[in-house]
Amino acid sequence: MSNSRQPDLFRARKFVQSLRALVESLPSESEKQHIAADLDLVIEFLTEIKKTVNSLPSQEGAAVVRSAADSLETQFSRARASAPLAAALGLRPADRRPKSSRLAEADFDRARMLLERLEKLPIDELRADLENTSATAPRDLHAIAALMGIGSTQRTSRDALAHQIASKIGNARGYETLRRGTEGTK
Repeated sequence: MSNSRQPDLFRARKFVQSLRALVESLPSESEKQHIAADLDLVIEFLTEIKKTVNSLPSQEGAAVVRSAADSLETQFSRARASAPLAAALGLRPADRRPKSSRLAEADFDRARMLLERLEKLPIDELRADLENTSATAPRDLHAIAALMGIGSTQRTSRDALAHQIASKIGNARGYETLRRGTEGTK
């Protein structure tokens, strides 16, 4: 019998010890007030965040603003196109560049002669000649490109045109060499 009572007593002591530890860990009245004040600060902060989130516009509400911004952008573009209106609104007017005329037959004639001369040059000299502004004018490059079937616009850079022309001439030479090589082996 004594064996069965000992575990019960041991459990009761353990319970009492746990109860004492719990009572000792309870906060004092000042600690409770401090914790409550901290919780009030956190609640106040979260309430402010909630108000801020509620005051933010939604995507649905922003559609009107987006439409108004698009309209303003259109109006400013129109204003920049008109020098007096741009000046009145304090905007810098859009630059008006004169459009260059299309290539004339004389440009193509000059381009044909240049192309004949360029095709005879070694590839390094060819590239240097195309990149040299005093040897080949931009208008000539555009005309040569048109003759060779290379698409270009007024915005195509000189370097890009020179590279495309030189590459096309170099490729044509390579194909011709291959063609001659395979014809000789038949």
